[in-house]
Amino acid sequence: QDDYIEKYLTEKELNLKAPNSVQEMADFMDLAFTLAFRYRNPAMILSDGVIGQMMEKVVLPPQKPRRTEEEIKQECPWASTGRTPDRAPNIITSLELKPEVMELRNQHLQKKYATIKEKEVRYETIQLDDDTDIMIVAFGSAARIAEKAIEIAREQGIKAGLFRPITLWPFPEKEIHELAKTKKGI
Repeated sequence: QDDYIEKYLTEKELNLKAPNSVQEMADFMDLAFTLAFRYRNPAMILSDGVIGQMMEKVVLPPQKPRRTEEEIKQECPWASTGRTPDRAPNIITSLELKPEVMELRNQHLQKKYATIKEKEVRYETIQLDDDTDIMIVAFGSAARIAEKAIEIAREQGIKAGLFRPITLWPFPEKEIHELAKTKKGI
């Protein structure tokens, strides 16, 4: 199924990532490109102005070598690189005029969405033990503020913890739902 997804599906859905630090902004950039290529799908990093104004130490990963034209042709047969004598035209469209072809396309896209929802949900939990009563859900810079609020709440005897969605699509709805069953409040 992964081979099918990488070779044939071209729709432009979003895979949204929400960093809460400058380091995550840098880390998510590579992840965004990796996921965009894996699923042939745009990826978006959804940050906020607070993180955009922060000054923090960032450790950058080693630079990856640029792919050669030949590697692009081999690894990305779907890419529009121009017509060459050794390759058929690569026509990209999201409009199908035949209903049965459009139906097949939609079925393939639904499979891709299901695969992404199954494999790409990312989140972090902080102090969400079995005895935690209150679960705060926050992302981006609000999650950093929530961490401090949880620290203060715990000093006052309130058992609070944080659920931080890292992917906003696919959203970690199942994980939140399961944790919600064990908490007094969200």
